[in-house]
Amino acid sequence: MKDAEIKNALEKAINEYAAEDVGSPKYFKLIIAILDLFNRQQAGKEALIAGQETLQKALAEKIAEIERLKNECFCIANERDAIKDCLDTAVEEAIEEFAERLKEHAYRLPTSFFEIKAVNESWIDAILKEMVGDAE
Repeated sequence: MKDAEIKNALEKAINEYAAEDVGSPKYFKLIIAILDLFNRQQAGKEALIAGQETLQKALAEKIAEIERLKNECFCIANERDAIKDCLDTAVEEAIEEFAERLKEHAYRLPTSFFEIKAVNESWIDAILKEMVGDAE
């Protein structure tokens, strides 16, 4: 029997007993108790279903939030990697430029066996200040 059929049968038995005043009072009380238990179980079942639906909705919202955060983290990681690449490139370029400027200021020292180029220490400071500004 389906739930609705069980409930209808119990209600019918109670109505018939009340209308005809037949059967024992114990039987009547038992039917009422069974119907009461059935109604409480139905209410509990409905509350569980409603709670399950609420939990499923909350879970779906949390899953969507997790996906949004994962996408945001992915974007941030891509931006971080792009910034790191830019910084790496800038550092490499700065080092290359510094080396080129040093070479431009280098002077030859005459020797009999091989060529030596030297740079005055003050030129290093001057080139560095020119490239990055006065840090003091």
